[in-house]
Amino acid sequence: MSRIVKNPCKGKQARPWRAEFTQGSGSHRMRICRVFDSKREAQGWLAETVATHARNQYFSRDMLLADYLKVWFALFKKGVAPATKATYTATRKHVQNYLPTLTLADLSRVVIQGYFNALGRNHSIETLRKDLVHLRTALADAVADGVIPHNPTQRIRLVANTKHTRGKDKKIMTKAQYQAVRDRLMNQELSTKQIPLIVLAVICQTGLRVGEALALREDDVDVSQRLLRVDESFDTCTRDLRPTKTANAVRDIPMTSQLVTMLTSWQKMHDEWLAKRGIANPKRLLFLMGNGELPRATSVNYYYHQLQKKLGFETFFSTHTLRHFLVSQMIQNPSITLTYVSRFLGHSSEAITQQYYLGLIPDEIEGQRSQVANVIAEI
Repeated sequence: MSRIVKNPCKGKQARPWRAEFTQGSGSHRMRICRVFDSKREAQGWLAETVATHARNQYFSRDMLLADYLKVWFALFKKGVAPATKATYTATRKHVQNYLPTLTLADLSRVVIQGYFNALGRNHSIETLRKDLVHLRTALADAVADGVIPHNPTQRIRLVANTKHTRGKDKKIMTKAQYQAVRDRLMNQELSTKQIPLIVLAVICQTGLRVGEALALREDDVDVSQRLLRVDESFDTCTRDLRPTKTANAVRDIPMTSQLVTMLTSWQKMHDEWLAKRGIANPKRLLFLMGNGELPRATSVNYYYHQLQKKLGFETFFSTHTLRHFLVSQMIQNPSITLTYVSRFLGHSSEAITQQYYLGLIPDEIEGQRSQVANVIAEI
């Protein structure tokens, strides 16, 4: 029986936790033991060992789909970012809740379609899409390994309850809304008491992801070239600086003269404030707070919602809508190529940019409609 117990060995060098993996019986019994500094490390090692050695279970068609997803993730998705891991865990939990007794042998396109129909009653279309991608990838491996004869996730139609899905009017703000947010942020009085507002100012002028903005260091601000270097991201889950989402996300972003002026003033104020409080900043982080930590992404979003409330917005947007708006404007400018827009965003390919950002913003639709009518009339 595999288990995790307190390490019976004593002494300064002894580690407090012991994990024991056991398989088989009698002369065929296999036992592997390891010691660890924490229970979490022991649990991680044991889960991986069980997944690696349980070949009979892994290749069994009688295995529950939820169990298969757990083993598959442990084997093939080791080392992914915590935020990504959370999405896979969410998919497995959905399967456990909606298909608790479904085995790999019982899989069919009808069953999978029914699953997504049921899931769509309580979840957004974005959640459905993530679940479908995860299931499709995991079951493609099951086909390749000979566990199941075909992948039942092909030709699945996703329909979500509209109340759980954000419409386009909630994803892309109007010009007037963006300008109101920008003017308030760029004309604010700099204050070390409201660091998330400085972060928002950077996002509204650069379209950075929140994690990318939070990870900025003083050396990333190139005043002479008016460029902002992006080569890290702050993971709120682990509170660590990590590499960017993809290799393409390492990039230089052009800054407006107003943003350069703001960041120059902010850097001086920030350095003096930290020094006065005796707070070390060895990584020269641009947005280090008084407690020696960076703000959480949720805190930045909270400040953004409060700002919109003060501006009288009926719909509260997420910080990502600032990114959406800027890109919508770039795409409509004929002098800016889609290739550059893709690089500006840090996307891994132009196809991703085309998929998400080729829509028009709401307050320009009427003008486009008139132009289209005129073109048709002149044919």
